[in-house]
Amino acid sequence: MRYQGLLLWPCGSSSCKSWRLRLEQTRRYSCSRSIHSSAQPRNSEAEPSLNLVDHLMQRGIVKDITDPDALTETLARGTKAATYCGADPTAKSLHVGNLVPLLAMLHFGIRGHEMIGLIGGATVDVGDPSGRDTERVKIEDEVKCTNEMAISNQMQRLLQNGIAYARSKGYNDIGPLRIVNNVTWWKDMSFLGFMGTVGRHLRVQEMLKRQSVQRRISSEAGIGFNEFTYQALQAYDFFHLHKTFGCNIQFGGSDQYGNIASGVDLTSRLQFAQNLPRIQTFGVTTPLLTTATGEKLGKSAGNAVWLDPALTSPFAFYQYFVRLPDVDVEKYLRILTLLPLNEIDKIVAKHNEDPSLRVGQHALAREVTDIVHGVGFGDKAYIQSRILYSPSLEGMRYSAIQIISAFENDSQLKAFHAADILEERLVKVIQKVASNRSMKSIRELVNSGGVYVGPKLTRVDDVQATIQPEWLLDGRLLIIRLGKSDLQLISLE
Repeated sequence: MRYQGLLLWPCGSSSCKSWRLRLEQTRRYSCSRSIHSSAQPRNSEAEPSLNLVDHLMQRGIVKDITDPDALTETLARGTKAATYCGADPTAKSLHVGNLVPLLAMLHFGIRGHEMIGLIGGATVDVGDPSGRDTERVKIEDEVKCTNEMAISNQMQRLLQNGIAYARSKGYNDIGPLRIVNNVTWWKDMSFLGFMGTVGRHLRVQEMLKRQSVQRRISSEAGIGFNEFTYQALQAYDFFHLHKTFGCNIQFGGSDQYGNIASGVDLTSRLQFAQNLPRIQTFGVTTPLLTTATGEKLGKSAGNAVWLDPALTSPFAFYQYFVRLPDVDVEKYLRILTLLPLNEIDKIVAKHNEDPSLRVGQHALAREVTDIVHGVGFGDKAYIQSRILYSPSLEGMRYSAIQIISAFENDSQLKAFHAADILEERLVKVIQKVASNRSMKSIRELVNSGGVYVGPKLTRVDDVQATIQPEWLLDGRLLIIRLGKSDLQLISLE
């Protein structure tokens, strides 16, 4: 099975018609899918010796499973599952808090199970009350459609990057990937049709028990009917994916447990009502990522680390993990990477020898950056970090080409013809690349000994100094550091 191409489809809103995207469904799955055995990756360390459920629990990536023993037994039989993880387009980018359930699904996908990324183009209009004290503000149609397109592309790119990252770790039995939007089945669903065929199978007493509902009912703001019924819509999404693609596992953050449990229950009831094969479905929740103070990492908390490189650059993304406190390193290595657990133990042991070197943080940052932005971006960000923050560049052994590649498309890297730089006074060169600085301030910085140049970061305190050959790395890269952290790189062409 493969997805073929991008198609346009209407959504019921004229402003959205030219924006929505979906992947063509090239094969429809029944609930009685055939059972296949899993191929072993070439790298023996990539496959856990424990069963997958126990392995994910040991990594700390699973918080709750609706029926862990049954799921373990199902996977032990070699059943290839179809799994899904969804996100409503409430913003134009996912954030680092969305990573954990997607990575949980990736763990299944890299062992041959199908991965379905769902965009909540319909449910975003209703609003999910989970984890919120007040009702979400309704998003305008044009903004919503822009967000849908961005999240759809980003989720596909993220999972494809995750697959490439997994292959680099030795996983070769990769399951298929598809991206869907729930507006495709909700746009033709009438309210009376839903209530008549689905609503009769929803139990209000169970809906009232959900933590997200209880929390809002007891609050001063209360809860609207729209948000109260959100769990019913998400439950039907699970059933639709189950009936259409054979999906039997849903992933979500721990705050989604109630919504996911509703889907498991509704699917079971509709299987019986519609005379479908009785195949058990499962919900798997993951822990919420929090800061050292226990604050949730999410855009609503005001501290979002975005997965869109235009909002949080790969280097800034990398630096976020480098700045994590030591106490969080091992936990995040287990949850956010595919590194074998024994390798993580070695990294942590090395880190503990001298925590000031931040060995664990750099290992974590490189791996997560590779997953989110693509294999190789972690190495580039690491080189950037070393060049920017090391007191000396001696002993690094990076070539000019490696450094230029690491800073590609970064504002700190500028290209000039050699004739415009060589034999020019240093202060003039600095003025070319640091246009925000006046010549007076540049002279003062030089006179105070705050300018360092070349691979050895030689201090220059002479305003008449000209560019020297030994300042050039490989004859083509001039490194200038102004003060402690203002780095300027000049590539000579």
